[in-house]
Amino acid sequence: MIIRAILSGLMMVTLSVATTQLPILMYHHIRTPEPTDSALFRDLSCPFDLFSSHLDYLQQAGFNTVTFKEIENALAQRKPLGAHVVLLSFDDGGQDQWQAFQELARRGMKGVFFVTSGYVGSPRHLSPDQLRAMVEAGMEVGSHTVHHLDLTTLAPQAMQAELLRSKQELESIIGQTLISVAYPAGRNNESVRKMSESVGYRYGRTTLPGIAVIASRNMSLPMIRIHNVTNVRELTKSLPRE
Repeated sequence: MIIRAILSGLMMVTLSVATTQLPILMYHHIRTPEPTDSALFRDLSCPFDLFSSHLDYLQQAGFNTVTFKEIENALAQRKPLGAHVVLLSFDDGGQDQWQAFQELARRGMKGVFFVTSGYVGSPRHLSPDQLRAMVEAGMEVGSHTVHHLDLTTLAPQAMQAELLRSKQELESIIGQTLISVAYPAGRNNESVRKMSESVGYRYGRTTLPGIAVIASRNMSLPMIRIHNVTNVRELTKSLPRE
């Protein structure tokens, strides 16, 4: 009877984690599109006021922002993530994301910034000092490889270099271990996922649409893409309902 009760309790805790829905929002540039922007750049640019309205809604609706490291800790301790969680992810490491970080920090919210390590410190990209400040404020840095190449087209050695070098370079900057990667343009296959895991990543974010269900480490996490016209009403439709 005692053993059965213990097993039943463990199952309940495991299920509480396994059934946690985790919407992962994918942002790129936090900026107002310019008339000269390409169609792609325009689509990937979310004006700051629109971004702020998203955060307003998430806070008012009772969502808590989490990072992959917090997810990892919850899984290790068999603790539920909670009913209202969301992960805010930002790709590429552009300089305009500094304003997004400041707004998150001001509100006591968190985000995961997937940085292309080869561009750190270059014009229009985040600097090493900025990345360190972001981590100190509770943000998480993930990898977006070294050169933002299509990993599915690379030979194994080159693929490994993109994934491992980025991890090592960013870890040397922020002084913390990276556990997450966002595949450039979302392109991945079994070889890419296995290589990512072999060099030490435990979470891989794709560009497949959907809401993740977190039960363990996952190298194929779906996301909710944020466009430059994604208003609060559209965002609400994309999020899980109670």
